[in-house]
Amino acid sequence: MLYYATKYDLQKAADLLKAKFTMVSVTIGNSKYDRQAEADCTAIIRDIPLSCRSETIKQYFAKYNEITRFSMTTLGL
Repeated sequence: MLYYATKYDLQKAADLLKAKFTMVSVTIGNSKYDRQAEADCTAIIRDIPLSCRSETIKQYFAKYNEITRFSMTTLGL
């Protein structure tokens, strides 16, 4: 992984690497666009009764499409 102070510097380094080594594949990940796209497809469900199992909740939402990531957190106990 490479980390740069600016997206411009990152893109410059990626372009240079691709130009020098034509067989190299460079993927810029975790960009603001990627995070926003994920946020646009994220639901936060609150105040679920403690008696509900996570598998029950997951099965309910899986009816509508594939769930790519699922987590449940208990707060304030």
